[in-house]
Amino acid sequence: MKKKAHVKFKSTFNPDDYRHFSLLRAHYKYLSKKLYREFVDRTELSINANPSNFWKFIKKQRFNSDIPKTLTLNGASSSNEQDAADMFAIYFKSVYSCEVVNDDVSDLKILSFDLPNNAYFTVDDVFHSLSTLSGAKNVGPDGLPGVFLFQLRSIIAYPLFLLFRRSLDEGIFPTILKFSSVTPVHKSGVKSDISNYRPISIQSHLSKLFESLVLNSIKPSVNNILIEEQHGFRPGRSTTTCNLVFSNFVFDSFKKRSQVDVVYTDLAKAFDTVNHSVLLRILETSGFGEPLLSWFGSFLVNRLQWVKLFGIKSNIFSSTSGVPQGGHLSPILFLLFVNSVRNALPLCKLLCFADDMKLFMEINSAADCLKVNASKCRVMTFTRSRSTILFDYNISGLTIERVDNLIDLGFKLSSTLSPSPHIAMITSRAFKVLGFIMRLSKDFKLSKSLKSLYCALVRPILEYGSVVWDPYTVSDINQLERVQLRFLRFCCFVLGIPHLAHDYTNIANILGLPTLAERRRTLNLKFIRGLITNHIDSPCLLSKINFKVPSHISRSHVTFLIPTANTNYLQNEPLRRIMSLANEDPSFDDNLF
Repeated sequence: MKKKAHVKFKSTFNPDDYRHFSLLRAHYKYLSKKLYREFVDRTELSINANPSNFWKFIKKQRFNSDIPKTLTLNGASSSNEQDAADMFAIYFKSVYSCEVVNDDVSDLKILSFDLPNNAYFTVDDVFHSLSTLSGAKNVGPDGLPGVFLFQLRSIIAYPLFLLFRRSLDEGIFPTILKFSSVTPVHKSGVKSDISNYRPISIQSHLSKLFESLVLNSIKPSVNNILIEEQHGFRPGRSTTTCNLVFSNFVFDSFKKRSQVDVVYTDLAKAFDTVNHSVLLRILETSGFGEPLLSWFGSFLVNRLQWVKLFGIKSNIFSSTSGVPQGGHLSPILFLLFVNSVRNALPLCKLLCFADDMKLFMEINSAADCLKVNASKCRVMTFTRSRSTILFDYNISGLTIERVDNLIDLGFKLSSTLSPSPHIAMITSRAFKVLGFIMRLSKDFKLSKSLKSLYCALVRPILEYGSVVWDPYTVSDINQLERVQLRFLRFCCFVLGIPHLAHDYTNIANILGLPTLAERRRTLNLKFIRGLITNHIDSPCLLSKINFKVPSHISRSHVTFLIPTANTNYLQNEPLRRIMSLANEDPSFDDNLF
């Protein structure tokens, strides 16, 4: 009605028509705001009964995933939906490799182990896997939603078991399960440029269910043969354990007044360019036998994909290399593919998180410097010495770029391993997300919804890997606490809770939010407890834990022997800090086992 009145006024310029339009416009604004407030109220109240609706609303407000109608690739552009889908297919297909390479892996000196020849599971395992699909409403390329399979789990569990069993025994992965639908997701840069997108592969629920059963069967055996330096996709390990091992090495070098040179490698499209014949030869050499080896070969080859965009499917294309994206088996196959890297680099230390790899050595003279041969690399020197040995690392005559700081697995590292640059980065990021929450939730009235948003979106940013970088200076500690204090101040305003000036203890108690420093202390104790009880799998870190064995009767009953440190930064070395906190906690021994 408002639009029609506006059109009429534009054609007549009659004052009465304008008054009519003006009244309708005011009424429209009033109704729009009123209905939006009612919608927000309903959404907020749904956090208990139907939290998925609440988080769907939050996600829609936070991310704009709309793809432009006009897209470009290598200078060519199109606004036709079918052409755009096909252009995405061409780009995603281009990352695969068709190169025929020598699959002789004898030079890698791969050790042979007693690995499975088949995968075994029961009908009950199939039934329990189907039971996990209770809330899976997404539809795979076969058109079957997960919740549909869940509802039929009692009927189809045994037939599926027979089909899966026959597939494994004959060494053939079903062709119908090799189809996948690809959705483009924007990474960064101009949204109209197709090269700024990455593919998200959607496989059928039955395919992923089958993979998970095989993975659960072989994972215990495979996990035992992976190199100690690999921290990616392994139970009990994480980016935190990877960086903690590295930090411990650097701090030990600082104690010797030495420096550490690190070469960070970057393998482009690592998962997509794995050569199938080389991978199968590695699996065979590692100890896998028939029929499982043939099943892996069938699983990898002749996989077909299409891009789904604007509800339209692109031309079908095949993946000629790589491990299937989004599959349960893909990570462990890739880890086996790179598992011999330790043999190829015997003269330096290394740490891996899947395809992210860093090579490092303690440097005391120019003769100690690394000899490198990798793809895209960066060099960084960690030292607290005034006299630094700066060695130019080269690849084929080209000097590798040297940096003073970088982001490694989500941690911002400086040359002195000071936590301040990382804390500045995460507080800036947390304030941005907190600003989004404050703009979005100004009409919220429930403390639970506000707390849920803060705990789900902001606090994880401030606590990611805190065991590695937990600060010891008051300025860094206060910088982190400022984020939570701003949130508490906002809650006081929205919820109408009175408080003393700059004192938010009352609202913190109401919301049940301890200080971030208290939570970091708890996370430190949880980490060392998990390390000792083997919930965290890192023999390297465990070997650094010093249990105190008293030689005589004493009134001191501390659990750990703390090494001496003559500087503040060494006193805050992660493992030393964790052991000190455990000694200060009287309940640590009681809750250890």
